[in-house]
Amino acid sequence: MAGPDLSGRRVGGFELISPLATGGFATVYRARQVRLDREVAVKVLDPTLARDPDIAARFEREGRAAASLDHPNDVTVYEAGEDDCLVYLDMRLVEGETLDDLLLRRGPLTTERTVEYVRPVAAALDHAHERGLIHRDVKPSNVFIDGDRVWLGDFGIAASADQVGRYTTGALGTAHYMAPEQTSQGELDGRADLYGLGCVVHRCLTNRPPYDRGELVATLVAHVSEPVPQLGQPALDRFLARALAKDPDDRFTTGAELVEALTRAGELPPPPP
Repeated sequence: MAGPDLSGRRVGGFELISPLATGGFATVYRARQVRLDREVAVKVLDPTLARDPDIAARFEREGRAAASLDHPNDVTVYEAGEDDCLVYLDMRLVEGETLDDLLLRRGPLTTERTVEYVRPVAAALDHAHERGLIHRDVKPSNVFIDGDRVWLGDFGIAASADQVGRYTTGALGTAHYMAPEQTSQGELDGRADLYGLGCVVHRCLTNRPPYDRGELVATLVAHVSEPVPQLGQPALDRFLARALAKDPDDRFTTGAELVEALTRAGELPPPPP
């Protein structure tokens, strides 16, 4: 867990009930908003990291940027705050399971079913990109499914382009789904998110990420230098070649374009044996 278990503690106007998920820098709790008597999700920055004023300020700033989004497929961020040296984000509580859970439970998906899950995520990303926000951590465990509803969550390491312009980044994100430019101090824009979405598509179709070399550094290097893996289905291989292109200029420019290409690839018959 990122920091101590804060279950039972009150942070701002929220009573933390139990952890829902944890990452390298924050923990998400099921919580009760006391004033409105409703359950929400509260993401709390690791208290050790919160002592760094620059990290704490960025966490709050990016939380406010995420709160500016208003799309039916975004997990709503209501507010960002600080209480007794704890920095937190108050978010909509989404029940159900993640796409990662579903894939572990069911295995690979058909192209048609993959499109059903990817389409709303792509729409949420296009909405964010149009408003100058880059997610930077698109992966199956950040895609939430509840019945026929799909949400993209966790803008916790997002970059707000209206404050930083074309964002220059270090290695922030999750290695299996990170665009090459995220590891090389390159300029970052929404096409990095679309690369991550392409990795999600590969995971959906095969139940494995496109590059998995066991160790963090080896996996990151594979994204930068190794050929795009092929599935043996020409239409899908052409799709993946563009979605996972090393050069951002060779990728899809919008989520809608990516989904349209994936849909067309799924409609073509596979080659004869």
